[in-house]
Amino acid sequence: TSNHGWGMAIDIKVRNAKGEKVEGHGKTHPGYDTVTYKWMMENASKFGFHNPSWARKTSSKGPYEPWHWEAIRGSNFIKKAQTTKTGEF
Repeated sequence: TSNHGWGMAIDIKVRNAKGEKVEGHGKTHPGYDTVTYKWMMENASKFGFHNPSWARKTSSKGPYEPWHWEAIRGSNFIKKAQTTKTGEF
């Protein structure tokens, strides 16, 4: 039931300027200040992805995941088996 299992979400390993993996949760999570996150926020929508509101540091609940990205309007990217013709991608 996970969006990851359906191929509709990805997690990006984020590293800081020293190449160290950025981990952890919390409103002050350093992953939001990385070049990777900032680039994704500016460009991900061009490729059909977004960082959902619940995953952003502005969320009041969390879990605060700057590495989590989901497809925008996933139903637009998936074709139902009965409408897909052989060889169609």
